[in-house]
Amino acid sequence: MSKGTSTFHNPIGQVTQIVSETRGCLLGRDQIGSDHLLREDLGLDSLAMVDLMVAIEDAFSMQFDPVATDLEQVFMSIDSLADFLQNQTSR
Repeated sequence: MSKGTSTFHNPIGQVTQIVSETRGCLLGRDQIGSDHLLREDLGLDSLAMVDLMVAIEDAFSMQFDPVATDLEQVFMSIDSLADFLQNQTSR
């Protein structure tokens, strides 16, 4: 995936790909469902979550605002992360 070429229009596939490539992920891309929880189901620890956040920022050419965004809620599941990215276009 080229840096900065992703769009927000249908991010779930891109999010699943990025999560599957994150260090510590317990499942492969084809095994990850949109309802999987990042910590509990996929085994991502706090360092992996930071790696994931940076990878998402790079792939989608954006930055999370930790003051204005509930990062714990956004990074709850594949769905919650994809929904957040999808909603970025409506701002």
